[in-house]
Amino acid sequence: MKIPRLVEFGLALLPIIFFASTRTGIIDVPLDLKDGPNDPASENTRADPFKTLVTQAHRQRDNAAKETTQRKEQLAPNAGANAALAAYDKTVAKMRADFEQIPADPHDTEWVKKKLRLMAQLDHYMMLYGDDFNFDAAEKQYFKESWGPRVEDIFRDNIRDLKVLLKSHPWFAISKFGEQASADAYLIVQHAFNDVELQEETLAKMKMLLAKGEVLKKNYAFLYDRVAAQTKKPQKFGTQGYCRGPGVFEPVPIEEPNDNASVDARRKEMGIEPVSIEEYKEMVKKRCR
Repeated sequence: MKIPRLVEFGLALLPIIFFASTRTGIIDVPLDLKDGPNDPASENTRADPFKTLVTQAHRQRDNAAKETTQRKEQLAPNAGANAALAAYDKTVAKMRADFEQIPADPHDTEWVKKKLRLMAQLDHYMMLYGDDFNFDAAEKQYFKESWGPRVEDIFRDNIRDLKVLLKSHPWFAISKFGEQASADAYLIVQHAFNDVELQEETLAKMKMLLAKGEVLKKNYAFLYDRVAAQTKKPQKFGTQGYCRGPGVFEPVPIEEPNDNASVDARRKEMGIEPVSIEEYKEMVKKRCR
């Protein structure tokens, strides 16, 4: 699977989330390293069981690496990678099975909110879990080749399920579904790299809802820039770019590239942190390795 190269900083609850390699993959890191109303969740995320999944992912990952290091000579080839993959598969299967205990009703607001939360959790769990195992070069390559289809499965299934929900709900307005669900749905679209049509359709819907306060401003801004980048147009808020190597960040072309004051003003209006585009680029540069 060809992994998208666009990079952005923001839109996640966790202190740091890397997806695949920051040389070739997407980075999702928080707008603010403190807990807060960062995408794709609002302050309600503080009590969310997803934090338990985060801890579990770290533990599973560390245990697999420790097992590989301590018993390398006794293990079959790629045993650590296979153990890590099996642990991930087991957790994802349990998350889905637990949700399936809830009677499905796409017309019920509460069920839709829970469904969107599951989809966002699967996305985050996958992105977190695939980061930086302590394997040797050969096993890292084996893990990468085995991991790619799992990444594709999460993105594909989430897009499919979101499109089913969109048959009953044009979009997930905050007044009806809350900030959490609105941001969760946005996240699925933001990561629909191979479905630019869905991204463009969603952006048009969000634009109409923006003035009414029915979508989060920063969600709209990040999706605006993502669509612009994917369609080879200048971005407006400076959120998208490419990691070209360790410590090398190349922003996608931006409107008024020589007028940082205007860019910063637009970022401030949409609630994007840091407001300064130059500070933002310096922060992202540190994530490119």
